[in-house]
Amino acid sequence: MGLQGHRAAAVGHLADPEHRPGVLVQNVGSGLFMEVSGGSGAQGAAIDTWYWNGGHNQYFLGTTAS
Repeated sequence: MGLQGHRAAAVGHLADPEHRPGVLVQNVGSGLFMEVSGGSGAQGAAIDTWYWNGGHNQYFLGTTAS
Protein backbone atom coordinates (compact mmCIF):
# COMPACT_ATOMS: atom_id res chain seq x y z
CA MET A 1 0.00 0.00 0.00
CA GLY A 2 2.99 2.29 0.04
CA LEU A 3 2.73 3.20 3.72
CA GLN A 4 6.04 1.69 4.82
CA GLY A 5 7.94 3.92 7.18
CA HIS A 6 4.86 5.88 8.25
CA ARG A 7 3.80 5.69 11.88
CA ALA A 8 0.04 5.31 11.99
CA ALA A 9 -2.62 4.14 14.39
CA ALA A 10 -6.11 2.86 13.69
CA VAL A 11 -8.36 5.07 15.78
CA GLY A 12 -11.82 3.62 15.11
CA HIS A 13 -14.89 5.84 14.95
CA LEU A 14 -14.46 9.47 15.91
CA ALA A 15 -17.84 10.65 17.19
CA ASP A 16 -19.36 9.61 13.87
CA PRO A 17 -23.13 10.19 14.13
CA GLU A 18 -23.72 7.93 11.12
CA HIS A 19 -21.84 5.00 12.72
CA ARG A 20 -20.33 4.00 9.39
CA PRO A 21 -18.47 0.69 9.23
CA GLY A 22 -14.72 0.62 8.88
CA VAL A 23 -11.73 2.14 10.56
CA LEU A 24 -9.97 5.45 10.36
CA VAL A 25 -6.19 5.54 10.10
CA GLN A 26 -4.47 8.57 11.56
CA ASN A 27 -0.80 9.49 11.21
CA VAL A 28 0.37 10.05 14.79
CA GLY A 29 3.07 12.48 13.65
CA SER A 30 0.99 14.83 11.52
CA GLY A 31 -2.49 14.15 12.92
CA LEU A 32 -3.78 13.75 9.35
CA PHE A 33 -6.01 10.87 8.23
CA MET A 34 -5.45 8.39 5.43
CA GLU A 35 -7.93 8.81 2.58
CA VAL A 36 -8.54 7.86 -1.02
CA SER A 37 -7.53 10.89 -3.03
CA GLY A 38 -10.49 12.62 -4.64
CA GLY A 39 -12.90 10.02 -3.24
CA SER A 40 -12.19 7.72 -6.19
CA GLY A 41 -13.78 4.27 -6.15
CA ALA A 42 -11.40 2.86 -8.76
CA GLN A 43 -8.99 0.04 -7.99
CA GLY A 44 -5.48 1.37 -7.57
CA ALA A 45 -6.65 4.87 -6.64
CA ALA A 46 -4.08 7.09 -4.96
CA ILE A 47 -3.97 7.22 -1.16
CA ASP A 48 -2.98 10.40 0.65
CA THR A 49 -3.50 12.05 4.02
CA TRP A 50 -5.81 14.94 4.83
CA TYR A 51 -7.52 16.66 7.71
CA TRP A 52 -10.50 14.83 9.23
CA ASN A 53 -13.61 15.76 7.25
CA GLY A 54 -15.89 12.76 7.83
CA GLY A 55 -15.87 11.79 4.16
CA HIS A 56 -16.53 8.20 3.11
CA ASN A 57 -13.10 8.22 1.47
CA GLN A 58 -11.51 8.30 4.96
CA TYR A 59 -13.06 4.98 6.12
CA PHE A 60 -11.41 1.67 5.30
CA LEU A 61 -12.74 -1.90 5.45
CA GLY A 62 -10.54 -4.96 5.72
CA THR A 63 -11.07 -7.59 3.05
CA THR A 64 -9.42 -10.84 2.07
CA ALA A 65 -7.03 -10.63 -0.86
CA SER A 66 -7.91 -12.92 -3.73
